Amino acid sequence: MVVLEELSTRNMTRRARPVADPDNPGQYLPNGASAKSGLNKAILGKGWFRFELALQSVSRYQSVSRYTGTEVRKVLAAYTSQRCSECGLVDPKSRESQAVFRCTTCTHSGHADIDAAKNILAAGRADRINACGVQL
Repeated sequence: MVVLEELSTRNMTRRARPVADPDNPGQYLPNGASAKSGLNKAILGKGWFRFELALQSVSRYQSVSRYTGTEVRKVLAAYTSQRCSECGLVDPKSRESQAVFRCTTCTHSGHADIDAAKNILAAGRADRINACGVQL
């Protein structure tokens, strides 16, 4: 099983909308379009969508899935980087920086991306666990 965040790259890479200047008709205020353009290029350059398509095509149409039973699941990305993978508490203060995660309740600390990956995997496996807590 492969678990991915459900990211809408189309919405994430939309153009910045122009902001009309109320004092000067026909003029526009700075809206950060050049910064947004750079962010869009960075997001599209990572190839998230193509990676997802490649995984789905292998798991659905290739003979590999018949032998390995590969399944691609998508889970909501909300709060996965703010949730502690040990105690389950969601707190934005736990994400100290881009790389450091330190839970404000328990003593768990580690790399923020690894903690988020554990949360994504747990969310993907959630409906594969029965009432007794046994993995299906």
